[in-house]
Amino acid sequence: ASYAGLMAVLKCPSGPAEDSLRTQMLEMTLYNATLVPVQVAKKCSEVMQLSLTVAELCPSTTTADVGAAMHLMGGAAATAIQNALVNCSLWARKSRVPQERMHQLRAQMQHTAAELQKHKLVADDLMMRRLDMKLTELDSVGM
Repeated sequence: ASYAGLMAVLKCPSGPAEDSLRTQMLEMTLYNATLVPVQVAKKCSEVMQLSLTVAELCPSTTTADVGAAMHLMGGAAATAIQNALVNCSLWARKSRVPQERMHQLRAQMQHTAAELQKHKLVADDLMMRRLDMKLTELDSVGM
């Protein structure tokens, strides 16, 4: 929806009479086009956090499934952040928005990226602990 809004604004007539309104509309749509993927990345991070809780409660046979789901969420979040960075760059070139708003969005993206990395490390550690438990179990029965 934010992409469609941006495309609609870019197709609007451009001239001295329309420039002020078009500029305001462009700034608003570029802001939304940047904000939406940032929000998607945050939601992906939240799902990853919930997945860690699920993985701790699940039998070890489902750990790989939860791990795969977490990697999918991580990929989706990384893609959303990349999209937000592209849109933010376009927004910076096309608008006169105060730098503070752009810096706030950048800080949100950076925080979310750090959270995603933390979740990935915890998930990988969980997978390794589950593998170690299984190996210990097999060693104890002489396999």
